[in-house]
Amino acid sequence: MIAEYKKKISKILENNKEVLILQFVENVNKKHTKRKIYILTPERGAELFKPENELNVDLFLFDEAQISEEPTRGLKFDTLVRRINKKIP
Repeated sequence: MIAEYKKKISKILENNKEVLILQFVENVNKKHTKRKIYILTPERGAELFKPENELNVDLFLFDEAQISEEPTRGLKFDTLVRRINKKIP
């Protein structure tokens, strides 16, 4: 599902070289990009809070479709949303 989202967003932004689309939380290519879009699973979302990433996040979009697939994923999703809401209001 992440690959599908990345492909669609890449197509929308294909002429915009200032935006980097990533599937993992990495703070790379700072000199050549103004913005980054992270497409993450709830498990990878925990990487947002590592001190070495030092991210300035303006917007979160959540896809709730994953929470219905497996009960544990729903719990991880809920935990991530609550953590983001607390630390990055």
